[in-house]
Amino acid sequence: MSQQTNKSSLLALAFAFTPLRAAEPAATATSAEDDAADLAKKLSNPVAALISEPLQNNFDFGGGPNDAGFRYTLNVPPVVPFQMTGNWNFISRTLVPFLFPK
Repeated sequence: MSQQTNKSSLLALAFAFTPLRAAEPAATATSAEDDAADLAKKLSNPVAALISEPLQNNFDFGGGPNDAGFRYTLNVPPVVPFQMTGNWNFISRTLVPFLFPK
């Protein structure tokens, strides 16, 4: 497999894990400002009931024999909160690494 094909495959894979959302109808300016303020408040709270899917890309060059190796790692650590009781939350953050090439 050529090096150009490997780069194209990695790029396609990175876009495959990017979450997509449908467009929402335009809201009034007041409700949009209220929504933005509410979202900012929830984002500043580490135990808010928000699911997030951050992606971390790592490119490692120069490994292996003759310093000619390359490795790409995509870390996917989704953060998923669960309401256990009125006072207890369980927050799952499982790190899932995808390594290329294997």
